[in-house]
Amino acid sequence: MNTTYLKKLKKFIVERDLQYFLLFLIIFAVLTKSSIDPWNGRSRMATIDSLVERGTFIIDNSVYVWTGDKVYINGHFYSDKPPVLSFLAAGPYFLMKNVGLTFQNNEGLVYYLLTLIFVGIPAAITVHFFNKSLKLIRLKKSARLRLAIALGAGTLLLPWATVFNNHVPAMALCFTSFYLLLKSKFQFNKKNIFLAGFLVSLGATIDIITGGVFFVLFLIYILWNRFERKSIMIFLIGALPPFLLHCILNIQITGGILPAQFVPEYFVYPGSPWSAQNLSGFLSHPDLTSLLTYAFHSTFGCSGFFSYSPVLLIFFFALPQIRHRLQKEGVIIILATIIVLGFYILKTDNYGGWSYGIRWWVPLIPFLLFFGSLYLQKQKSYRIFYLLLAISVVISAIGVINPWTNMGLGPIPIVNNLKQLLGW
Repeated sequence: MNTTYLKKLKKFIVERDLQYFLLFLIIFAVLTKSSIDPWNGRSRMATIDSLVERGTFIIDNSVYVWTGDKVYINGHFYSDKPPVLSFLAAGPYFLMKNVGLTFQNNEGLVYYLLTLIFVGIPAAITVHFFNKSLKLIRLKKSARLRLAIALGAGTLLLPWATVFNNHVPAMALCFTSFYLLLKSKFQFNKKNIFLAGFLVSLGATIDIITGGVFFVLFLIYILWNRFERKSIMIFLIGALPPFLLHCILNIQITGGILPAQFVPEYFVYPGSPWSAQNLSGFLSHPDLTSLLTYAFHSTFGCSGFFSYSPVLLIFFFALPQIRHRLQKEGVIIILATIIVLGFYILKTDNYGGWSYGIRWWVPLIPFLLFFGSLYLQKQKSYRIFYLLLAISVVISAIGVINPWTNMGLGPIPIVNNLKQLLGW
């Protein structure tokens, strides 16, 4: 009977292509951290703690109020992060508290569980729908396996799937939305259009810039593909609930719908670590040389997005194929990449802070690999891909040591993590 049950379970997993989801869920669960990073994570935990313990977004009385990632509004401190993700995470924490598990008596386990639920599981879901999207474009099973391994183990997704952050869940939401739209291109389904709108809108409430860019570009994609009439309306109706949730929550913090992170005045308070000279999203580079230097090191230099995920270079190798396959999808992905990279290069200067690689661009990773699959389709030999993948897996593994790398040890994140590992 046990054998029969196992056979049925195996058949269920294979038929629904769940093997990649389960494999990487186990990997992410094993690697997920139980210690909260000093600022970013504590800022989010402060909101979660305050919502459940005191029923407010005010973090004045939270044990994590000392974080530097906060704003000061009408005499109170709040997290500077968009509120939706922390609000959603307050639900599981409320259940944990009811069974006696709190930040006060077991911080490590609470943080681990919240990270696994809101980051690890979404990361595994991304790998799952990434595989399904490749199946839609009829990529061979062997190539799908290589790319799934590349996504889950050979990019910045791996280290950032082990700590609480907004970039990974936003990535999962945006890419799943993309998969549903791609599926609707081949077989139109109103439910998928509605869900696509809902998911990308939720992603935009969690990661405002990147999610917002994908939301606009997905609207363009629907128009470009000439889906059935009312598709745009269905998409927008789906997008409405997350947007309304953001508005309701944000009004409780700022009195309006504009996220606190976009109001520089909120960062002005006694002892604030922020100023016009270092506040991401508002600063300007002093000259062209500074801008070009930052652009290089953000992409291919010591903190470079592609330096820390070399396997993503297949995206560039695939560009000549855009005239033959995935033209519309390719244009959407290229535009999203240019806009998101461009914004952060122009309006920031700190490489994501104490960050292993540029964390802001993690949501782009499955899209770049999806388009990069065109390169593998045309290759008889995978030597270059295997070389890039091997290097990428090593770099990603080093990133797992500490995604919030200690930049006090030096300017190069990968070197800092190795120093930490060796105790230097």
